Amino acid sequence: MSAADELRDAVAAELAALTANGGPAGTKSPRATYEQFADDPNRARVRKEIITDYLADELAPGGGVREAVITAGVPGAGKSTAVNAILGPEASQYRRVDADKIKDTLLEHAVISDLYADLLGKRLADGKPVAPRELAALVHVESTQISDAVRRHVLTNGEPIIIEGTLTWSGLGDILLTELQDAGYTHVRVILVEVPEHVAQDRALDRWWQVRRDGGDPLGGRFTPPDVIASYYGPDGHSVSRANAETLVRGAADYDLTAELEEWSE
Repeated sequence: MSAADELRDAVAAELAALTANGGPAGTKSPRATYEQFADDPNRARVRKEIITDYLADELAPGGGVREAVITAGVPGAGKSTAVNAILGPEASQYRRVDADKIKDTLLEHAVISDLYADLLGKRLADGKPVAPRELAALVHVESTQISDAVRRHVLTNGEPIIIEGTLTWSGLGDILLTELQDAGYTHVRVILVEVPEHVAQDRALDRWWQVRRDGGDPLGGRFTPPDVIASYYGPDGHSVSRANAETLVRGAADYDLTAELEEWSE
């Protein structure tokens, strides 16, 4: 292993410990925004502003068909690339609901308010401080809550929608199918990006490290701990995203929806 790879792995190990369950920057940490602001009435206003700003972009001409596209695939699989390749120019006619973008907004708020100044001041093995996106676990729950609200708003308006996510939670499929049925949608396309675990691990690590090393993005790169990615794969080598995508497509008829599964491979 090269010295550069050793340094990357050392920094990744520090972040994995920081963001692990029980760690100061873990998803369930008392410092997570959904915990810190649980009883803060002003937070509702902040959330409403984020939702309003997210929805401010107009749909491209030609939008308006009640069709839903749902992505499935572990972090690092290449879902955004797949969506753009499959839909082509038509992708711009869909409203994209992406919790990662909402995470960025929440992290920007946190930076401005010095909410995590101590964590962001911590220097890691490469001599650089922790970057905002490396603390994304602290806004994970709240970003999911906000993206759920955005999705429901878009569906109520009957807009064509791309629901970007991993589909790693088995309960999400029925929730999405119920919402689509209630909103009068009739067809759903599921874009599955299935890659071997080692490919997902390498891509997620390389994507994060390149941004951190180059230092051009003030928010830094998105860091996903290796053990989190590993947890999304079964003994057979297939991801839970695949299983959940297949289950969603099979179950769509029970909700008066037609569905198709499109698997992307490079």
